[in-house]
Amino acid sequence: PSPGSETPTARGPSAAGGMTSTGDTTATTGPSEGSSTSGAASTSAVTDGSAAGTLDVAGGSGGSFCGDGVPDPGEQCDDGNPNDADACSNDCVAACGVMWQRDLPADSAIDAAVGDMTIAVLVQAAATPQVIATDDAGVVAWTHSGPPGTSGRALAVGSDGTVALATDNGGGMTIALLEPDGTPRWSAFEIQRRAGGIAIAPNGAVIVVGNAPSIAAGRQASVHAYDSDGVHLWEVFDSGGDPDLDDLAWRAVVDSAGDIHVGIARDDVGSGIAAALVVLRLDSTGAILDTTDPIPAGAGPWRGLDLVSLPSDQVLVLASSPSDGAWSLTWIDGGGTITARHDAADFGLAQLRDPTGIGTDAVGIVGLAGLRDPGGSERVFHARVDETSAVHCDLSLGGSDGLIRPAGIDVDAFGDAYVTGTREDGNGPVAWFARFRF
Repeated sequence: PSPGSETPTARGPSAAGGMTSTGDTTATTGPSEGSSTSGAASTSAVTDGSAAGTLDVAGGSGGSFCGDGVPDPGEQCDDGNPNDADACSNDCVAACGVMWQRDLPADSAIDAAVGDMTIAVLVQAAATPQVIATDDAGVVAWTHSGPPGTSGRALAVGSDGTVALATDNGGGMTIALLEPDGTPRWSAFEIQRRAGGIAIAPNGAVIVVGNAPSIAAGRQASVHAYDSDGVHLWEVFDSGGDPDLDDLAWRAVVDSAGDIHVGIARDDVGSGIAAALVVLRLDSTGAILDTTDPIPAGAGPWRGLDLVSLPSDQVLVLASSPSDGAWSLTWIDGGGTITARHDAADFGLAQLRDPTGIGTDAVGIVGLAGLRDPGGSERVFHARVDETSAVHCDLSLGGSDGLIRPAGIDVDAFGDAYVTGTREDGNGPVAWFARFRF
């Protein structure tokens, strides 16, 4: 980096200003959607260097500013040149490094979502789900509390900065769309529905997937569509031909052409483990176009973990086998054809276990989060990989207690990964949020 070039360009919402509003919105027929509040929910435990119970980041000592060629305290590197694409960026962050990590006022972390205008994380604070939006430095801009007594399930960010939230309880699921400043635009309640995933289409439509009672003893996968004003457009059911099975649609993404891709677990046998996994492709009217099985034949029960849409209109599926810890990434093109499938051995990432999520940048490089177990000490693991099975970067990070578990991940257009998870600090579980530079 060069002197005066150390400030990164902001890609998230401003932490300044904002407003407070309650969730009295249109189309609400179920639990109250909650409220939104501007300002920092918590500014404690912000770390840019090594500290017990936080992610480890290399610090340094020496000069007085980023770009003077001497690593200062809080700087991961300082090579004194203006090249932002080399191993040391213009904000003195080393390639393949963590930029910051922040504890959040919650018991557990669920998901993270990043767009051009909004960075958000979904957490659970006791019996209330919360959305916390930050800027790209991790400073909290606003918080939104979902309906009390519900569980947060999924989060999505639209290209216009809106945030979609799905929660549920024993009686049904609540869907909400928030403005870029956290103000609720609308919310809706669907009785006897369970939420699995949520997505925002390029035209602003909100797609929510989960399951619903079938005509027999089981539950069938369901896909709902709402327009940007909360008007319910359609619901599609899919039972795979056997209404006695318990199916769950666990994730949805929408590609740039408007096609909807839904990950479905066939015959849930408990703890999210399914006898089969399929990816269903629908058009914007809900018509089913094709179905793809991303798991090799005869592989046995697998768990679907994440699904993302790539810039090429491919979709990528992350799945794992609970029986032996195996995991795979499967690339599917826009016509439902598998173009590549790679497992841990192909990537040379045998130490990665319990993968939790994936995200992609503007050119299709994939960020992968999970756990690495070096000698029994769990640590957050993150890698950047591609369809050829090349590994561009991998990190193994963790606190001194070794109890840091990732939960959700998303990647911005520039390749930076935003990862959330939960750790133990001696007083119970604490949610955290971190940004990784790759």
